[in-house]
Amino acid sequence: MQSRASKIALAIGAIAVMVVLFVVLSDDSEDKTKTKPTTNSDTTTTTTTETKTSDDDEPPLPVITLRDGEPVGGVEKLSYGAGERVRFAVKSDTDGEIHVHGFDIERPVQAGRATRFSFPADIEGVFEVEDHDSGAEIARIRVSP
Repeated sequence: MQSRASKIALAIGAIAVMVVLFVVLSDDSEDKTKTKPTTNSDTTTTTTTETKTSDDDEPPLPVITLRDGEPVGGVEKLSYGAGERVRFAVKSDTDGEIHVHGFDIERPVQAGRATRFSFPADIEGVFEVEDHDSGAEIARIRVSP
């Protein structure tokens, strides 16, 4: 029969072995440990590009460019799965306001600056993104189950 002290010593030894195994088996290389920046959906930024640090980062941010209230290259088609994060930016040559229908998000856009949009795709369907000043559809967001 084991004494209480030997049981405690055995438990401490087992814990020490588990800690050593965890440290040895963990890959602590810098490219595996990274933090992604958090974004506030109400934040407006002047940056139109994102820097990728590894293959695990989010895809490049789509930038919709407006000239005289119309989308350059036509209506942007953006597709997301339910629960994903809708992400895009709008850059315009004139001041205006962008409205994401269905999600009821409206943001001002300043000429020459990019305005970022980031919000959860928590409603399924197809939604229009509109330049309020020109009335032009600039993007169509599809959220699928």
